Formats: sequence, C-alpha cells, structure tokens
Amino acid sequence: MISKTIYMNIIIRVSGILLTSLAAAWSLVVFRQLLLFLALIALILSQCAFLVRSLNSLNRRIAFFFDAIRNEDTTLSFPETGDKSVNELSQSMNRLNGLIRETKSQIRMQEQYYETIFEHAATGLLSFDERGNILLTNSSARRLLNCEPLTHILQLERVEKGLSKEFEQMFK
Repeated sequence: MISKTIYMNIIIRVSGILLTSLAAAWSLVVFRQLLLFLALIALILSQCAFLVRSLNSLNRRIAFFFDAIRNEDTTLSFPETGDKSVNELSQSMNRLNGLIRETKSQIRMQEQYYETIFEHAATGLLSFDERGNILLTNSSARRLLNCEPLTHILQLERVEKGLSKEFEQMFK
C-alpha cells in the first residue's frame, strides 16, 4: 500500500530527527560537549532537508501527474527508482493513467459508433445547444435543408422564414 510505505518513511525520518535532537540536548546538558552538539545540530538540519526534499519530490510527481491528466496527456509514464515508496506511487499512477487511456479509447470508439449511426440515418437529424449553435447534422438534414455548413440555428431562416423559431419552440 502506497500510503503505508510513505507514512513509514516519514515516521522513520521524523523519529531520526527526534532521536538526533535528544542526543544533541543530551550532549550539551550532560556532557557539555559543544562540538558534538554543533555536529548533531548539523545532522538534524541535513535530516530535515532530506525529509523536505523527499516530500517535495513526491508532491512534484503527483502535481505533474494531475497536470498531465488536466491536459489530457495519457502518454506519460513514471519511471521506477530505487526508493520503494516512490516506486509504489509510480506504479499506481501508471496504472491509473492506463485506465484513463483505456476509458478514453472506449469513449472515442463509442462516439465514432454513434456518429456513424447518426450520419447514416435516413431521417434528417440535427442537434443544437441552448444558444442555438448546431453541434451535429447528418447528410440527410443538410440535403433536405440545402444548407451547408450549418453552424447556427438562425441559418434555417434562409430555408424558410420562422423555421428556427419552430425548432426552438419544440425544445423549450
């Protein structure tokens, strides 16, 4: 499980920072070793930097993934590195990306199927939105209306005065 591995990684790093902090305090209070104290403080700072770098790396990877999804880029693939938590995250994002790619492909195939049925219908068909923009027309509708291309319902006024109003009235 990804979150478990990431949580364990964070817990181990924070525990290391805590133990190093206790050792630093112990070295200053009990042993009065200023040099050892400063060395342990430097170690704490480096542990904190590694923790922040690790979390930022995961965040960047996730942000990149979401940006790719938002841009509808399903070609990306996340490489697996040596870090187990990063590998698991990469595998999960690659699986999710594959599912998205497969779903988009199925939707595209269904759209093509419906467009083929729509186009080959003997009856004239057209589809328009609430602003009157014509979204789809089949060849039968274009032939019947003798109007090509059809982009807005107001173009039907050229065929017959009041026709666009009739269409609008039917669907209100």
